[in-house]
Amino acid sequence: MNNSNNSKSEKQKIQISIPATYLTYPIQAFIPQCEVCEENRSDFYCTECKVHYCKKCESEVHTSSFWKKKHQEFIFQEPYVPRKNTDLNLCDKHKKELSLYCKDENELICTECYEACRMNNHSILGLSEYSNEVSEKLKIILNKIQKAEIQSNETMKRSFENQKKIKKEIQELATLIENQSDLMIQKIQKSKINHLNLLKKFGIMSNTIFNKLVNENLVKQKKRTENRNQIKKLERLKKDEKTIKLIRESKEIIEKDEEEREKERKKEQQRKLEEYREKRGKETEEIRRLNQRKKREEEIRRMQMEKGKRDRIHRLNQRKNWEERKRRIQMEKKNRDRIQRLNQRERNGRRNVNTEIEKEETHRLNQRERNGRRNRNTEKKKENEETFDPQMNSQNQIKLKNENKTAWKPHMLENGRICGKKIYSSGKHQINIKIDQFSKKNQLRLGVIKTEERKFFITFYHAKNIYYIENYWNWKLKQLHTCRLKMVNGKLTRRRPEKIHLKKNDILRIFLDMDQKTINFKINGKNIGGWGNLPEKVNFFAYLHNNEGEEVNQITLI
Repeated sequence: MNNSNNSKSEKQKIQISIPATYLTYPIQAFIPQCEVCEENRSDFYCTECKVHYCKKCESEVHTSSFWKKKHQEFIFQEPYVPRKNTDLNLCDKHKKELSLYCKDENELICTECYEACRMNNHSILGLSEYSNEVSEKLKIILNKIQKAEIQSNETMKRSFENQKKIKKEIQELATLIENQSDLMIQKIQKSKINHLNLLKKFGIMSNTIFNKLVNENLVKQKKRTENRNQIKKLERLKKDEKTIKLIRESKEIIEKDEEEREKERKKEQQRKLEEYREKRGKETEEIRRLNQRKKREEEIRRMQMEKGKRDRIHRLNQRKNWEERKRRIQMEKKNRDRIQRLNQRERNGRRNVNTEIEKEETHRLNQRERNGRRNRNTEKKKENEETFDPQMNSQNQIKLKNENKTAWKPHMLENGRICGKKIYSSGKHQINIKIDQFSKKNQLRLGVIKTEERKFFITFYHAKNIYYIENYWNWKLKQLHTCRLKMVNGKLTRRRPEKIHLKKNDILRIFLDMDQKTINFKINGKNIGGWGNLPEKVNFFAYLHNNEGEEVNQITLI
């Protein structure tokens, strides 16, 4: 009892009374419940612990602890209610009821004081307005107090938990030290006994060794006593408030450091992310530039290739025209020399048996030069009329006129129709071919024939782009070479095929110049190509072949 009285005398208690006239809501809102038992209304509030206590909990919990005896406390009392008929509600000067409030004077005034305040331009409020303002301010203050109380409760809970942890750690340390000290004592005793037994056995027990052992034991005992003193100090520190505050502050500092490190880490991550995005943007920009550069280079390369092709074709055409001109000049020179020789032979009287034939030939050559080599006599026209056999399957072989030579093999004439004309070894000839009906199933073969050993012809396929190809039959290998060929100095050489568009009712014109040994093709007046070095005597044929075995008779020679 004496101890409790002394503890109460040591406390600094402050009484707080709240006037009920200034409150517009119940007083229980200002006096919270006890935070320990959470049942009774609080009677005390500790400023250092920041906890509300009732009388029972204050005596059991707060005053029982050693380090909370000197804490400062506030005592809550019941609100006092002033008397209604006292002089407090009257003005000191005029003894009238206080019904107004002056903000500038910061006091209550009566109606007579109101005139003086109004003359001085003071701000005046009614009691209801003033009470509303005061109640709002008190509400704000109360909210702040409640928030502070919640924070203080959380800190108190944390401090209690930390105290428990510290107590556990101190107890664990004390038990470890005691166990270690006991083990050391046991080891020392065992070693001492062993040494004494050895000394007794050998009889070499001396004072010096004994003194050393005693000194060692004394040192160990001192260490043990020091350890025990440290344990006692730790137990005292458990009850010291300064250590608790230091621990609390250290933990707060550690938490702040961790928060700062976390912020710095987030900033570093954001910076790295921005650098990565900038780098990625630059890389994409470089890739786009490289792609644009590649496209430009490809376009330039393609244009250069097209230009090179055009230049090559132009050079080839120039060379071809030059060769044709040279060949024509040589042929004209040969004809003039031949005519001169014949005329000279006639003048000198050197006539042979075939003088009449030579005259006819010279006359024919001169006539061809004068008339443009266009007219022929009626006998030759009859010989060059169209010849065909509508029943192609019944005919084994087709013979050339006036030569009795095989024009084509029987297996090449299946399911088709052939037309032919005999061409002389000199002069210029034009043959027109019209296809009445042309489908994807059919293919047209045109050509000139000299002997059975060599056959030159062209194949037209009905499609959007149709190639014409020169074929050569090799009797030694028994093969038909389907490739683009050209005769150069008696030898066959390959050449790239050319494209031809051939449609229904198109007229294909073939021009044979037997003097220059050339053949040219035109479709509807447009030149599509040709070749030179033809044989001296040829027979021209046109053959329309069907790939699926159907009978074909839609080809005519015009």
